[in-house]
Amino acid sequence: MDPFTRKYLALQRVNKVVSEYRKAARNLRHRYKTKKTTIIEWVVWGSIISGVALEVWAMASQWDSITWAVVVSVLLLLGLFLQRYATFLIYHNVAKDPSFNKLLPDNPLRLYFEIDRHPILVAYLAKELNPTLLTMTVQERKKLSEDFLRYSERSKKKVTFTIAVTGLFLFALWGAFLQGAIGLETTLIGIISATFVYSLLSIIIVLFTVYNRFNIDRVFLKTANDYQILAELLED
Repeated sequence: MDPFTRKYLALQRVNKVVSEYRKAARNLRHRYKTKKTTIIEWVVWGSIISGVALEVWAMASQWDSITWAVVVSVLLLLGLFLQRYATFLIYHNVAKDPSFNKLLPDNPLRLYFEIDRHPILVAYLAKELNPTLLTMTVQERKKLSEDFLRYSERSKKKVTFTIAVTGLFLFALWGAFLQGAIGLETTLIGIISATFVYSLLSIIIVLFTVYNRFNIDRVFLKTANDYQILAELLED
């Protein structure tokens, strides 16, 4: 077999595996999502959008910024809790499936954390991709796994710099926003109260980001993470 044909067939196999993987990943949420989960997800988006809109409106209308900062904090906390609860429900339903119930933790609440959901995700994807993987030899799977690891690293390098620059910009923007919000206060007590409230809001945003790291990664590093999981699926 000439080099071009060999490379072409290899890329064709990569595209097939990636296509099957993405289809399986999409179907997971749709297959195990209930009406309750759908309603919760709508409430999550409503809480986040309402919180941001109310805070911007309060700033523009010069309303009591502290009061509205508290309201926004409550809405964000509600959104954080419900978002994680919706994801928990989906993975809990997967884990109760007869094909995966042996992976259900002794304490189901552990499924709130991505590290405990990951084995269930990999098992589900492995089951869905099993017909495709069985058509490959051990050597082909090993070679494909190495290729996916290389693709993952290449993809991470492409977006890491952009994420870093964006993060610095948002940090400066948030600092300017806090300075303007606290600057609206005219009394010492008001300044202290505003500083406390907005510091609390900052902590909530940080917690929201940390606890949703997996979802954020799926947005900014989706391709790299997909290749990483594919490499794991192909390992013997």
